[in-house]
Amino acid sequence: MSTTTKASGPGAVEITDPDQGRVSAVICTFDVVDLDGDLVEPGAITAGARVVISQWNHGTWQPGMIPAGHGTLRTTPTQAVVDAQFHLDTTAGRDTFLAVKHLHEFGLGQWSWSLRDIVGQADTVNGQRIRRIRSVAVHECSPVLVAASIGTRTLSAKDAEALATARRHLEALDQKQQEIMAAGARHVQAYERDIIAAALRTLARTR
Repeated sequence: MSTTTKASGPGAVEITDPDQGRVSAVICTFDVVDLDGDLVEPGAITAGARVVISQWNHGTWQPGMIPAGHGTLRTTPTQAVVDAQFHLDTTAGRDTFLAVKHLHEFGLGQWSWSLRDIVGQADTVNGQRIRRIRSVAVHECSPVLVAASIGTRTLSAKDAEALATARRHLEALDQKQQEIMAAGARHVQAYERDIIAAALRTLARTR
């Protein structure tokens, strides 16, 4: 059984980073002819399917290269999205996640996905001969430099450190609000506004 990819964007154990890295990324836009001449129909990709997250540019397909993480697919009427969790307790997972995160900060990075068990047929769209894909199994997704699928991109790159910082700010805000209510105050002091502003700034970075 053959597998193709569609480019859309031993030793001792050492705990070097206890945080967890999560990424949400569009891997496919439905009803659009991509650079390979394929059109994937809505419903062709199964929502809820579990996938392997590969090292950069499908690196995990190379002999001896471990996966960088795992993920779950979800779909909207127009797109397929992978919600990925990188294995930050591995070098492969940590390095791949950091590359995706840093590129995302500059608006860069695309994603690709593997295709197996393709059910489709030849068709013509606007005078162009295409392959219309009605069903396909996805087992692997990977960040890449240039994608074949249209509109692939990283939606979010979150790590536990940023979320923990936001949580601390919100806990401080909640505590301060309780103190204000207990004192019967009707206004917010400047230092209290600073706490609120810090929480909002941190939350904005983690969306």
